[in-house]
Amino acid sequence: MQRTPITLIGVSLAYSSTLPNQYNFYQDEIKPLLDDGFDELSFAEEQALYDDIFRFAGETSQLNATLMLPSFVMNRGRYGLGGGLYFHTSAINKISDSGSGIPFVDFSGLADAIAVVSGATDLSPIGMEDFSIGLTTRFTQRYATVKSKPADVLAEDENLLIFKARTLDMDLGFLYTVRFRPRPSHLNVGLTWYNVFGSSFNYEDTGSSVTQNSPITERQIAFDQRYLQSRLQPLSSFRFGTAYIMPRLLPFLSETAVAFDVIGAPGSGLQRSFLTRICFGAQTSVNDWFFLRAGINQGYTTFGLGFKLLLVQIDYAYYGVEEGRIPGQLPSWRHRLQLVLGSY
Repeated sequence: MQRTPITLIGVSLAYSSTLPNQYNFYQDEIKPLLDDGFDELSFAEEQALYDDIFRFAGETSQLNATLMLPSFVMNRGRYGLGGGLYFHTSAINKISDSGSGIPFVDFSGLADAIAVVSGATDLSPIGMEDFSIGLTTRFTQRYATVKSKPADVLAEDENLLIFKARTLDMDLGFLYTVRFRPRPSHLNVGLTWYNVFGSSFNYEDTGSSVTQNSPITERQIAFDQRYLQSRLQPLSSFRFGTAYIMPRLLPFLSETAVAFDVIGAPGSGLQRSFLTRICFGAQTSVNDWFFLRAGINQGYTTFGLGFKLLLVQIDYAYYGVEEGRIPGQLPSWRHRLQLVLGSY
């Protein structure tokens, strides 16, 4: 009987490398000026402050955390089945020029509870050798809060209203395996279409607030609700990739893989250059316990390493992400650390 990989529990944390400096800048320079502080600045002081905001806080900052509850993946003959439950939270802050030289703050906070069920089968019974097809169904319960306003009208007692929404969507995937006989290496070619079926989030006010220091108005509720409905929706996208997997190359090197992916987001409305959609990387392991990874993501270098001891696996990655349309326009560098307890 084949072994069933099971994740008992796992946690991961990812954050922008500029986040600590941006937080210190907010505490030291911005927070003392909230409410009436901006009105007391001279024009020259105000322009100097705005320049500092763009310089120190202009890069998008992000903080993500994930809690993975028990999940499994199993194979029985030509069929595969998987399922799991996890919680994901993210806080994203973006500061841009409003067009008048005044920094415009876009903040969003999300908390998602997600249940996933996946199934797959190979298509050899219908004459399609080495072809597989899979479907993933995902139910998401979301709680969200946003704040979108110019920096000079932000107040220390800003309300962060909480909205809720849910959605059910599906991803469809195809996989073809090319086997190089008599060599044991093989090439996987895959295509995944995300949100190919599903519903949109319909955000509703919960009547609660993360911070409620001033009266909540119907106008604020309507504004935040419109923002969420228009900006924070699941988008249809795809990922096409290949991975060449080689067996043990040297006595101390275990399986090595080289992968190339192209990512598309036709529903996003952002016309990205082709270079921002490319991911290329390689991974090798030393005796199946120490892993080394390196590559290129959206035009930026990536590096990672991992350790697997008994039921514990620890992974770290440092990578770049392009927030704009072309590499080098709006780069963001991030750290990611993950700890998983389970069987493999």
